[in-house]
Amino acid sequence: MLYDPAIAELAGPGYRCALIRAITADIAESATAILKDWEHVYADLMRTAGTNDIFRDRNEALRQLFTALTTALQFTSETRLGRPLGTFDRPRPNRSEARRSGRSLAHVVLSLEATRELAAFLSDNDPALDAAFEGTIARANRLDDPVFLGVMNPRGRLMVEALQQSIDHVRHILRNETGPRMGLTTGFNLLDGD
Repeated sequence: MLYDPAIAELAGPGYRCALIRAITADIAESATAILKDWEHVYADLMRTAGTNDIFRDRNEALRQLFTALTTALQFTSETRLGRPLGTFDRPRPNRSEARRSGRSLAHVVLSLEATRELAAFLSDNDPALDAAFEGTIARANRLDDPVFLGVMNPRGRLMVEALQQSIDHVRHILRNETGPRMGLTTGFNLLDGD
């Protein structure tokens, strides 16, 4: 909202300020509730898997975390990068997440760093998986295209596609090597559709 030109022209400055404050207060309240549920309910259910009705055994809890990990990578590949990529004939850089604030690529990097930590925890620091994450994060950091405008030209598009393929390679390792070694498969997620 801070960067949207349509909001900048909405009513007067007092109204815009009040609207932004109300929405940020709601976001803060939601984030606080999620954190509280995690720290005081959900984390304990995972730690006590096998003794509660939500996670009947340790593998169910691990599968939930594994699904969250693979879903985060899928979202980054298909949405954070896929939306601005569009098609070769019709790239859509204006569909980049957080483009108005110039943080599209920054969100990709932050997501990769967070999922790398979770992957290290779940895989017991698998060196091959960590190397794949390291290469992917390095590729993202080398990309000098904060809002993916480069998808409009062949060279820039190729660089964003290479990053997407690198993320998909990490997903492949998780799905075909790490998961099976741990006896885990991904569960359904919101991106699966019907």
